[in-house]
Amino acid sequence: MKRLGLGRAIAVVVAIALGGCTNLDAVKDFANAAGGIAQYDALVVDYVAFPARQKRC
Repeated sequence: MKRLGLGRAIAVVVAIALGGCTNLDAVKDFANAAGGIAQYDALVVDYVAFPARQKRC
C-alpha cells in the first residue's frame, strides 16, 4: 500500500518537472484568437434572431 503512494508521488513529481518544459505558444495563439472572436457577439445575436425578424405574422 505504501509503495502505491510512493509511485503516485513520483508520478506527480515527474509530471510537474515535465510540465515546466512545455511550449505554450499554441495555447497563447488560441487564447488570442478566442479573444478576437468574442468581439463579434452582436453578430451572433443578430444571426440567431434573423429568422424571427423575417417571419411574417
